[in-house]
Amino acid sequence: MHYTQKILIHQLAQKYNLDKEMIHKLLNESKNNSYQDIKESKRIANIESLIHFYISKETEGV
Repeated sequence: MHYTQKILIHQLAQKYNLDKEMIHKLLNESKNNSYQDIKESKRIANIESLIHFYISKETEGV
């Protein structure tokens, strides 16, 4: 774990009077969700580019 993440966890634990492990789990979950959102956005962008490619290919053939 990076030292800045440790500091953030410590500060959040003090501010909200929560367990450090719980905060660590929540931070990891938010990272995973962010990664999944990015992954999903890339997948959608690839699908859209394929759709545009095939539409332009069809209109050129007409």
